[in-house]
Amino acid sequence: KSSLQLDSDGKTFFEKSKLCVSMITKRKIFAESKDYLALILFGSCHTNNHLSYKGSYDNIEIVTSLGIVTWDLVKHINSLSSADITPSNWLNTLALAADILNKETEYVHYSTVIATSFRG
Repeated sequence: KSSLQLDSDGKTFFEKSKLCVSMITKRKIFAESKDYLALILFGSCHTNNHLSYKGSYDNIEIVTSLGIVTWDLVKHINSLSSADITPSNWLNTLALAADILNKETEYVHYSTVIATSFRG
C-alpha cells in the first residue's frame, strides 16, 4: 500500500505525516525550545545531500540542516505536496541522518523521528 492511498478516515499517510511533523515543529516554537532539528525528506523529487554520488542516496533532500526551529520551516512543511513524491530508500535516509548527527553534534543527546508507513 502506497503512502498516497487513502486510509479509512479519508486521509493519506503522507497527509497525516505532514500534519504530525508540522504540529511537533509548532510545539517546539511555542515552547521556545532550544532543541535543534533538521528536516530530511526521502522520496523527494529532488536530491540534495552530501552523500549523493553516482546514483546513490538519490531522492533524499536535506531541507534544513540542524538548527533551532523557525516559522519558515513550518511554512515549508505545510507547502509539501504529494505531487513531489517519488520512490526512495528509507534506510539510506536513516544512514544520512546518522551521518549528519555524528558530524554536527558532539556530546549532545539526540533523537531521530522517522515518519513512514513501512509499506511498499
